[in-house]
Order: sequence, then structure tokens, then C-alpha cells
Amino acid sequence: MNLVAKRPTFETDGEVRLSAGSFDTYRTDVDWTSPLSDSVAVRVVGFYEDAESFRDTIETKKQGLTPSFTFLLNERSQLVYELEYSHQEIPFDRGVIAIDGELGVIPERRFLGEPGDGPIETEAVGHQIEFQHDFNDNWSALLGFNYRDTSLEGFATENGFSAPDEDGNFGRFRRFRDYDATYQVFRAEISGSFDTGDLAHRIIVGVDADEFENDQFILRIRNREFNQEINIFNPVFGAFELPEPLPNADRIETQESVGLYIQDQISLTEKIDIRLGARIDDYDQKLNNRRSNTISTFSETQVSPQFGVVYKATEALSLYAVYGENFRPLSGATDDNNLDPNESKSTEIGLNFTLNNGAIEGTFAIFDVEQSNISTVDEDFNATAVGEAGSQGVELDLKGDLTDTLSVWLSYSYIDAETENAFNDPDFGTVVPAGSDLLNIPENQLSLRVVQRTQLAGKSLDLIGGLTYVDERNGFFSDQDFKLPSYTTVQIATNYEISEFLELRAEINNLFDEEHYTNSFADVWVQPGTPRNVRLSTTFRF
Repeated sequence: MNLVAKRPTFETDGEVRLSAGSFDTYRTDVDWTSPLSDSVAVRVVGFYEDAESFRDTIETKKQGLTPSFTFLLNERSQLVYELEYSHQEIPFDRGVIAIDGELGVIPERRFLGEPGDGPIETEAVGHQIEFQHDFNDNWSALLGFNYRDTSLEGFATENGFSAPDEDGNFGRFRRFRDYDATYQVFRAEISGSFDTGDLAHRIIVGVDADEFENDQFILRIRNREFNQEINIFNPVFGAFELPEPLPNADRIETQESVGLYIQDQISLTEKIDIRLGARIDDYDQKLNNRRSNTISTFSETQVSPQFGVVYKATEALSLYAVYGENFRPLSGATDDNNLDPNESKSTEIGLNFTLNNGAIEGTFAIFDVEQSNISTVDEDFNATAVGEAGSQGVELDLKGDLTDTLSVWLSYSYIDAETENAFNDPDFGTVVPAGSDLLNIPENQLSLRVVQRTQLAGKSLDLIGGLTYVDERNGFFSDQDFKLPSYTTVQIATNYEISEFLELRAEINNLFDEEHYTNSFADVWVQPGTPRNVRLSTTFRF
């Protein structure tokens, strides 16, 4: 996933969006950009949201601000600075539980935590500076630095792992979390194009260095240490004084790496392009377990190659194939446990095409992803990295105009994802056999959105309809018989552009109030989906 922030422009533009919806949801969004001079432009993006929920006692607050500045240093150089700030207050919610493997016995709205814990507060502050210089029309350089500081803190009473008794009394545990993390990265890159004989090259060469520091302090008290039961059929909040949690984890982990990468896209003919690339990373990890007063380290050097080819058969059809390798350092790796990084190998072949004289763009792909060294535990519950899993499937994406006034966006995927070897589930002390379905991955998933453009009183009116289908999914690693049921939700909306300065929007999500469950970790941690809800919004442009 690549998130691209909105950047300043040298044309004044702005909008304010006010929205209100079901469950007392209110939100304001602001986006404004303007030149401050011939060489400096500013952009300010911000939001504030205050909402209740279909879940009992749950209330949230979110706010964020992202100002950015562009400085044109000369005709070939520019500097961009971006600041990110966000703050959220959201109660920790483990969702509902299944009774004897059956969902829906207790209502979707039922919260099984303690409102007295208050919300979990998260905050992020980030800074990014990027300098770009064009040497000429073919070559450019990029220097960038990013620093981000995040925190999470608060209490939570959470669903326990044991089933409720016959009267519905259900054990819980309480935790306090205080997480702080900093991430900083420096990147220097040169890109350009040149020819060697009849071959045209587009090359990128760069180096980066990053440091990630993750500081975790956790307190926990379980039901057997202090009675925290709640009745799932008739919950009474605040029935007892909330207990003080006990020490559980206290550690700080630092990951540092330096990487060098190169990529060359070569045009062999007018119809065939290939891409060759590789990245080499040298990284170090240091784990300071303050609770046990131990310090351990781990280091590794890893090479990640990539290859791709595109064949442009016609103006409307291109065929491609790509192969790549990647890795991710495992948290908790030390020289003693020798936790090699999680490695992945991915292969994809497909085609890009256009239909309806280019009005519709589409992609069809067949893919295969293999992962190894997935972090797990051995028979003595010591960390190890022997887990293997695979994912194969197909994807289809279509978007564009069927007619001058009717457009469509469709996305479909079929995914077969399962473990490839048996390994221990550390949370439930059971062996997960080879061939087990991975969590929360549906075999079939479909999203469809259709927009009919028309007019009302001479003003632009969009009528929007869509649906989302999600297939049955595995909901519990240690019990492959527990499945989250498939579901289909329908959405309808309309946009009415009263003038170039004012737009109204109305939308209804989950139109037919489909009861559904979006994800789970186990049969006692199941997240219900939002029932039918309505949102109205007004956008003012200036």
C-alpha cells in the first residue's frame, strides 16, 4: 500500500466538507492550497470526527492536521516539507463471541469490555523533507528524510479465551499498554534515461538508511488472578472495582538497516520492455528486555532480486510477467534463537487491456506467493521461524465508462491461502496442521460500483449503486471448523452539484441491514460489521 499525500499547488483552491451520519457521527474535513509567493505554496489538510457507534458504550474522537509547503528554489530544484499530526481516542474492543461455534447468539451491539477503562489514546507526529533537482530533461536526483513518532496508551478489559459457563458468565483479563515508536529514514536516489545502441534504458539507483525503535510496556491481570467475569446475556458494567494489572512485558527493540537498490527498465523493441532490479540490505536488531535485564542482538545481510517483462501486443492489449523476492525482519530475533527474516517469493502473470475504444481499462492477473520463516514457537514455546504458507489465485479489475453517462468499477479475486507445514499456535497451545486455511482470507471476494450521471434542474446528479461480497473465511487457527459466514452488503448514494461551489451527498451503507462479521482472531474475538447506516454531507468549494 502506497499512501501519497496531497501537495501544495500554485493555484488557490479549497473545500470544506461537513457530514453527519448514523450513531451520532459528525465529521469536518478541510483542504486548502494557495501560493504564498511566486516560489512558495502551502497546503493544509485537516479533519475532526466525533462519533458514537452501533456497539454499546463505544465513543470515538479523531483529529488530524497535515500542513505542507513547496519551495521552488530555482527552475530545476524544489524542496517540499510535510508535517503530519493525528490523535485518536478509541476504546479497545475485542468484539463479540461465538457460543458453541455459533455466531449471533448475542447481539452485534454487545460490548464485553469495561467502559470505565476509558479510551486507548494514539498519537502520531511526523516530519518529511524532500529535495528534488533536475540536472536536465533526462536525469534527476532526489534526497529525502522522514521522521515519525507514534504512541499508544490506555487500559482495556478484554474477552478471555475460555468459553462462558452454562449461565453465560464469561472470564476476561485487563491490560495496560504504553507503546512508543520512532521511525526515521534517509533516502538518496538518482534516476535517468539513456541509450546503448538500440536499447533505451530508464534507470534508478539509490541508497537508504532507516531506524525503527519500538518501546513496549505492558501490564496484565487475568481472570484467575482477579475475578473479572461478565454475563454475556445480561452484562453489568462497573460491577466491581477495576483491578490493577501486574507486570507482563517491558522491552525496547531497535532495528537499523542500510540498503542499496538499482532498477533498470530496458526497451528491447517497441513492443517489449524488461525490468531488472535488486536490493541489498544490511540490518541489525537489538532487543533490550528490561524485565529480565537482558540484551540480545542479531544481524543479517539480504539480497532481494526482481524481474519483469511487458509485451505490448496491440494498442489495447499488453501481457506481463513479474517475479520478486522480499523479506521482513522478525521481532524478537537474537543471535541465540537465530530467527531468520520472514521471506517471500511472488510470481504474477497477467494482461492489461482496454475495451469500448479505450473507455474501459482492465487487468487480469494470476499470482503465486510463497512465504517462509514465519514466526512461531516450538514444542517448548520458544521462538522459532519455521512457518511456511502459500497463496495462489486470480484477480480481475475493470474501471471506465460503459456509455457517455454510465461508468463501472469492478474488482474480483479468488485466493487459495493455506499453511504448508504444521506448527504450534502459541496462543492456544495447539498444533495447526499443514493445509490449514489462513485467517480472514475469503476464497472469493467481489466489489462492484456503478455510477449513472444525469441532471436535475440543469445541475449534475450522480446516482451510485454498489455491492460487496465476501466469501466464507477461516475464523480461528486452532479450530478450522469455526468459519465466519459469507455476506453481501449493498450501498447506494447520490451526489448533487448545486453549483461549482456547493455539492450535496447522501449515502446508505449496508442497505438491507445484513448481519455480518468482518474479521476474527478466535471464536471469542470476532468483529461484527456495521449495520445499516446513513451519512449526509455538504461540500463547500472556494
